[in-house]
Order: sequence, then structure tokens, then C-alpha cells
Amino acid sequence: MENSSVEEEPSHPDENDEGDVFRDDNLRHPQQSSSDIATDTPISHRNHLIDVTKITYPIILSEIFQNTLPLIDLAFVGQLGKDELAAAALATVWFNLWNSTMTGFMTAIDTFLAQSYGANQYDNFGAWTGSSLVVTMLATIIVSGVIAACGPAMHLFGQQPELADAAGEFSYRLIPGLFPFYGFKVFTKYLQSQNKLAPSVIIGIIANGLNALFNWGLIYRVGGGRGLGLMGAAWATSLTRAVQFVLIGLFLYTQKNKLKETWPTIQIENLRWHVIKPFIKLAISGALSISAEAWSFEVTTILSGLLGTVELDAHVICLNMATFLFLSFPFAIGIAASIRVGQLIGELKPVDAQRSTRMSFLLTLVFQIILIAIIVPFKDSLGGLFTSDEDVANLVADIIPIWCVFMIGDSVQAVTGGVLRGLGKQKLCLLLNILGFWVLGVPIGAALTFAAGLGVFGLWWGLVIGIYCTAIIGILILRFRMDWRKEAEKSIKRLSTLTSRSTKHNGIGDIDEIVEEDAASNT
Repeated sequence: MENSSVEEEPSHPDENDEGDVFRDDNLRHPQQSSSDIATDTPISHRNHLIDVTKITYPIILSEIFQNTLPLIDLAFVGQLGKDELAAAALATVWFNLWNSTMTGFMTAIDTFLAQSYGANQYDNFGAWTGSSLVVTMLATIIVSGVIAACGPAMHLFGQQPELADAAGEFSYRLIPGLFPFYGFKVFTKYLQSQNKLAPSVIIGIIANGLNALFNWGLIYRVGGGRGLGLMGAAWATSLTRAVQFVLIGLFLYTQKNKLKETWPTIQIENLRWHVIKPFIKLAISGALSISAEAWSFEVTTILSGLLGTVELDAHVICLNMATFLFLSFPFAIGIAASIRVGQLIGELKPVDAQRSTRMSFLLTLVFQIILIAIIVPFKDSLGGLFTSDEDVANLVADIIPIWCVFMIGDSVQAVTGGVLRGLGKQKLCLLLNILGFWVLGVPIGAALTFAAGLGVFGLWWGLVIGIYCTAIIGILILRFRMDWRKEAEKSIKRLSTLTSRSTKHNGIGDIDEIVEEDAASNT
């Protein structure tokens, strides 16, 4: 795409944020004047790697802390008995299915905020934050109704009536925490898009401690020492999510003066359909994209259940480990890539966006290789952490090598998705996921499992084939088919839907001149 020689790039610290302990002042701030854009050379690959890494590691920590919250719940519930654990697990699976849809829906926030911030359109940044908060809360109403249907859904799927009813009651008590949970996520994205990454990490640490305390108190101690039992864990989750929202709200309030340029605003005119339509389109594509991936894994779980209890248990254990590590590492790196690429595209730096993309791929591959190097030597003992059944543990050990092959492709696919979301290409993510998981992965896996007689291994080889096809096609599109200059132009049009004050890039100048200077400076 362009010469990869290393150039030195001068640092541009944000003087207004000097002394802000919640910001890494060494991370290059994407605010630039017209003279900066006219004369700057693209940032070197080394510096892009540094920048992406600085964004990535706090996001990884934040995702780990968020993903451990339900594990704490299950650990406490497991002490009550196997029926209580099964009911909580069913409710958690149901929640995770629809939470994946909301996670995809909210990827539109990453696109609009990162590009607005890169474009120095701080008033639009705050307006998009406010509008996205309103839209997210409306979407949460719909999701709440679906979560409430957990009990009937479990009955429909043939679960034992007692377990289905308990799972439904558990899910009801998760609903009060949904609104603060997704509100917290909106404001987390608001801060992350400005490279303010520490608050979500600190709040995550506090939330895990409080969640354990709330579980202990509500399950065992309230009501004169009788406790609420299983339902106490659900209330603990909702209470923890409410506390997270309060904590991030308090942080925003204490930092209001430093955030005044980007302060979230809600304006009726910015919620009109012709204004919010581009956001909704990206949000729906994002929701379908993430759902296409997440739901395909649930289908493989159903298929593994047809093989027997041992195969089902082993598959679920491996899938849970894979999901936790994916959300904690590759998906987190994908979020960082989405933020950084979005900022650079909004800043009209397509060459730098390409370089940042390359370094994001390098970073995720390094992380996955390290994880695999840790996992493989302990593959024979990992199953024992989740079950005392020797047959299940042995089958887990046999699946792990295939899972590790899957991890490499999954990490590349995660970054591909992050970059595409940063570009506002959620629809392309959806098409790739449909191809990889539904056209190839699940059907091939089913054929290998039952027709070829590979058993549960066939399901994993099917996923491997699907994820590698998705990853390879995604890379080829980014490398040979993506018109990065055109995407920079699109970012201006996308952001301008909020206001009609100017067709210029926040006063910076003509798009042709800016992008041509960016490309010419690298030749």
C-alpha cells in the first residue's frame, strides 16, 4: 500500500490535559491544525505499535474484569447446589446471547465517536454520545423484554420445568441492572474514544470486589441470616452494575471541566430520523454481525449434545475457555484497533490508519502465540479445573490443540472486525461472519462430525475452516480492495449528518488536498 520505511514522528502532547492522571500523555493526541496535516509525515510502524499497545492493555484489563463478574456469581451459586448452578447457568447463557446482540449494536458508538474525535469535532462528539445513549436505552427496553422471556424459552427448549422456572426468575432480577449496565458501557466508550482508559479498569476492579461482597451478603446473610439463595446472586449482579454506572457518573462529574469540550449533550433535533439513521444502520448491522458469530457457537453446543454427555461437557468447557480468552484479548485488541483506526480516518490520515491496522494484527498474533504457549503444556490438567469426570477431562485435552489452531484465526478475525468497525463497515463484518460461521463453519462442522464420523472434533475443525476463511478474506479486502482514501471522505459525510454548519473538515481544508498530502508524504 505504501513504503514501510521508518520515519521519526514528532510527539504532539495535548497541553490542555497536562497532569491528567487518567490519560497517558505519551499517547499521541489526534488533534492537529491544518499546518500539522500539511507537513506531517505518517507515523512510523514502531510508533503505531506503541500507540496501539498503550490503548490495548487497559482495554484488555477492563474486559477481563467485566468478564469475571458472571464467573463470581456462578462460583457463589455453585455452593448452593447443582440445581441452582444449572438454573443460573441457563439464565447466564440466555443473557449472553442477547448481550452479544447489544454489544454488536453498540459498535456504532465506536465508529462515530472515534471518527468525531479524530476530526476534532468535539461538539459533534458530545452530541453523538448523548444521542447514542438515548438510542441504547431504547434498545435496552427491547432486550429487557427478551431477557424476561428466559423462562418460557427454557420450557420451549425442553429444560426441566423446575430449572426453567428458576432460570426465568433469575433473569427477571437481572433486568433492573440492564439500564445502568449499558449506560456504563456508553460512557466507557465515550472515555475510551478520547484515550482515557484508566477509569473503566479501576471501576472494574472495584466492581469485582463489590460483586463478591454483594453475592455473599445477598445469598447467605440478608433477611436475618437466611439469605435470598439463588435470587441473591441475580440481585447482586444488578446492584453491581448500578454501582458501576454511579462510579463512572461520579468520575465524569469530577472531570467535567477537563471534558467540557466533549461533554455529552442530548438534543431533540439530533434524534430525528434523518439525523440518527446512519447510526441506526451501523448499529443494526453490528448487532447482526456479532450475533451471527455468537449464536453459531450455541448451535455447535446443541450439535455436541447429540453425541452424548461427555462430548457435550467437553465442548462446553472448551467453548467457555475460548469465549473468555477471546473477549479478554483478541476482542479487546479489536476494540483498540477500532478506536485508533477510527481516530485516524476521522483525522484524514488513511496511510496512518493502514499502518495502525498492520500493527494491530501483529499485536494480536503475539498475544495469541503467548497464550497458546501457556495453554498447550497444561492441556492435560485444564479440564480438571472444571470437572472431576476423567473422561470429560481427557476429551478436553484432546480438543485443546484444535482450539489453539482456531485461536490464531479467531484473533485475526477479531482485529479485522475491529478495523472494519472503525471504518464504519459493520455490514461487511456481518457478511463475513455469515460466510465464515453459517455458510462454512457450522455446516462443515456438522458434516465432519456426523457424516465423516469425527465426533466433537469435527465441530471444531468446522469452526477452524470457517474462521480462517473469514480472516483471510478480511485481510485480502483490507489489503487490496479497501479504498482508504474514500473511507476518509466518507467519514466527513457520516459525521456531517449531525450538523450542517460546514462541509469542511472542521475548518481544516479540502479533502483532496489533505489526503493527497498524506499519501505523497510517504513516497
